[in-house]
Amino acid sequence: QMIHQLIKRQLAGSGLEILEAGSPEDAALLIGRYGKEISAIAVEGILGNRNAYFLVKAARKDLGPDVPIIAMSSDGVVNSLLVEAGCSHKTLFKNHVAAIIRDLLPIAA
Repeated sequence: QMIHQLIKRQLAGSGLEILEAGSPEDAALLIGRYGKEISAIAVEGILGNRNAYFLVKAARKDLGPDVPIIAMSSDGVVNSLLVEAGCSHKTLFKNHVAAIIRDLLPIAA
C-alpha cells in the first residue's frame, strides 16, 4: 500500500482521479465500471502470482491498444511477462510510475 500512497502524492495536483485497487480482482471491477474513462493503468507484478498477467490481458482487450498500461515490478522477468500480456511500458522502480504517467498523459505538472 505504500507504493499507492507514493504515486498519489507524486500525482497530487495533476487533475487526475486516481482509482485504487487492492487486488487484480478489484482492478478488474474498476475497469468494468469505468472502462473508456480510464487514461492509464499501473499494474504491480509479483513473482509467482499470475493474476496480474491475466488482468493485463483482460484490460488490454477491454480498453484497446491506446491506453497505457505500466508494469511495475522490481523483478525484470515479471515485467517482461506483463509486457507480453499487453503492458506498453515497464519500470523496475515503482517510484518512477508517476513520472511515466506524467510523460504519457497531458496533465498539469
